[in-house]
Amino acid sequence: MGIVVITLVLGVLSSVLADELKAWTPRIVAHLIDFATQRLPQDLRARYHEEWTSHVNDVPGEARVLVAMEFILAALRIRMSHESKKAHSVKRRAYSVKHRTISWVSKNLFDDVTYTIRNGLNKGLRRRGGLGWVPFESSSTPEFQFWKGLDLRGQVVYDIGAFHGLLTLYFASSAKQVTAWEPNSHNRLRLEENLRLNSLSNVVVRPYGLSSRSMQAQMSFDSLEPGTSSIDTGMARGGEQETVEVRTLDEEGLDRPGLIKIDVEGFELEVLKGASRTLTAAGRRPRLFLEMHGVDQADKRARVRAIVEHLWGLDYRDILHVESRTRITPDNAEIAAQGHLYVQAGQSNCSRA
Repeated sequence: MGIVVITLVLGVLSSVLADELKAWTPRIVAHLIDFATQRLPQDLRARYHEEWTSHVNDVPGEARVLVAMEFILAALRIRMSHESKKAHSVKRRAYSVKHRTISWVSKNLFDDVTYTIRNGLNKGLRRRGGLGWVPFESSSTPEFQFWKGLDLRGQVVYDIGAFHGLLTLYFASSAKQVTAWEPNSHNRLRLEENLRLNSLSNVVVRPYGLSSRSMQAQMSFDSLEPGTSSIDTGMARGGEQETVEVRTLDEEGLDRPGLIKIDVEGFELEVLKGASRTLTAAGRRPRLFLEMHGVDQADKRARVRAIVEHLWGLDYRDILHVESRTRITPDNAEIAAQGHLYVQAGQSNCSRA
């Protein structure tokens, strides 16, 4: 599987970048070897860096990139084997080699590139960084179909956990007003940059995290996976940290929303607890869109069950699992351990107003 993924990535790069890739080959290879050796235990890095550099120099042309990317797979296998001998009872999220490799390519080769998006919900808009320039279509995913079928015209939308603003951009293209929360300073700068690139004036960016109480919190993140930034101690990963200000949604005192999207890497329940007044105030109550997170499958099942039970207590009982199109109750909540929930106040029905 690793070979297939890497070959596909290299194929796309070759077809899109052509001569540019050839000129970048030495730099790309050096970056790949440096990245691979940094994944290794400290005492093995110098040895493997020397061996891999010597080996790749004997490989002709652009094939060196493919060989160097294979070193990443080898390094991750060595690292996983090494770490499995340590305290294996420690729970943490694991990301696939495919995911890590694509993230590395995005971060190290295209993070400073500004382009017109060629795929997904924001096709035709401008963006800095990422792989949105790759001309593939994602219209077959349930999440894509969900968003394309939701009418946000004239509405106020809250984007809690905005990251680089990919959904923020989409919301702003039709909504009346969007408020986006992103406490991670690196992610927020990119979010604001993407908004400027598209001259969007109907978005307000809030530099805070949201929870069940106001506080100062430590946010942990991996620079290679900036979208996984979290203040949830059970979900935190990566060696970088930032102190962020955290508030409750109820104390923000903003215009009443029609839709609230929440994607905060495991802190979804705490955000909901801090939004009780916003969710239960008289009048048309906001709809919710939540992404599910967890360290492993057991943790995800426990978290989604707690979220569904909390929502039912607020009389939010029309809960749809977007991926399976299943109506969710506290009795079958574990079905939604992976994916997204679309939630409306009141009893379950089959409409999506």
